[in-house]
Amino acid sequence: MTIELDYSKWKAALQRHGAADFAKLPTLSVSADTIHSFEIGRDGGGPTLDVLARNFGRSAKSHFLVVFSAALGATARVNGRPPYFSGDGLSQASGLPLLAFSDPTLALDDEVKLGWYIGNDATGPLFGRIAAVIDAVAAQTGKRPILVGGSGGGYAALASAHYLECGADVVVSNPQTLVAKYLKEAGHQFLKSAFGSRRPSGIQGPANAEELQSLLDEICPEFDTRVPDAGLLRRNKRVFYMQNGSDHAHVKHHARAFFENEFFPDRSGKCFVSEDGRLVFFPGDWGQGHAKTPMGLLNGVVSGIAQGWATRQIVQDCLEDSQWAAAKSFWTLMGQSIHRGNSSIRVEAAGDARVEVALTTPYPKRSLEYAFYLRGPSGELLQTPYQKSPKASFELAEMPLPALVTVFAKDGLGIIKTIRQRVVAL
Repeated sequence: MTIELDYSKWKAALQRHGAADFAKLPTLSVSADTIHSFEIGRDGGGPTLDVLARNFGRSAKSHFLVVFSAALGATARVNGRPPYFSGDGLSQASGLPLLAFSDPTLALDDEVKLGWYIGNDATGPLFGRIAAVIDAVAAQTGKRPILVGGSGGGYAALASAHYLECGADVVVSNPQTLVAKYLKEAGHQFLKSAFGSRRPSGIQGPANAEELQSLLDEICPEFDTRVPDAGLLRRNKRVFYMQNGSDHAHVKHHARAFFENEFFPDRSGKCFVSEDGRLVFFPGDWGQGHAKTPMGLLNGVVSGIAQGWATRQIVQDCLEDSQWAAAKSFWTLMGQSIHRGNSSIRVEAAGDARVEVALTTPYPKRSLEYAFYLRGPSGELLQTPYQKSPKASFELAEMPLPALVTVFAKDGLGIIKTIRQRVVAL
């Protein structure tokens, strides 16, 4: 079943484009509010990529917004049919023209609520074609795009940025970066709706993230179901990644994956900036869990970008000094190391059959969590679970020496660093 589209509610002209060559798009009318509807079926016709251009004719600003929608809310299907566009509120608040994309996967049936703009079996992969439209509008208007999205829309903003030729800023909040690490029910429904035709016998529900990733790799391997990490972005991009600190699943599974290979000079702070100023990570506080990003926070960053502020000024004025900054500094091991040059392990006897292990690091007490392993020469293993204390003790009655002590240090993102020391005698 495909849902019939309703363009009338958006109060914009409709311009239809046949099966488009996205490498050579025609001039797109944006001076008046217009929905551009591109045929993207593999054989022509069929599904469409719908793009709303709004307020370009009334704006002399040097930037324009590109907004991607998050998952459909509980009442979205009741209140209207696709296409679904987001960004009118931010466009009004910032005064910037808007280019909004509707995800064609949401027009496949009433069950799917989130498609991440990845595409489906009928459309083929989408991010390259989304980027082609953005590049065309940027070239045509001379304006620089600001890609914006939260949650699943943040995934689309980050993924699309990798395909863009033009310079761009990307502002995301609580984004997913790995489809398989989000709710497995959402990923399963996406597979059934978007690629059910590839498995006529049905797609079994995955038991966990690993099974979901295996299904994604088997059923739709040519589609972008992972956002490449930050280091692969072209140098003409700048990313402002805002993450609610209490949204633990997104901190651990999505922010960590995106930034794990990056270097941030500061170990502690309310905001982290890469040395070249291209990557900003803001672990803030604006509610409990996967909370919607406040308009004031989002508009502050977007407006700073549109005014041409340097990264450091946006960080200070719009993030660190904002009401949404965390009360305490966040400590991170991103791009850091724990080694014998900055840390040490002390191993001491504590009675006849016990040993105490203590780790000294440059980090304050209780800013990280620690797990301790003591492994004997024949593979004997004693261990502790993660704890706030950098100290542990072990019973040595069944542990011959020499032994190897390994201490694992873990930050709030779940990034883990290790340091080891051999114990020959006590």
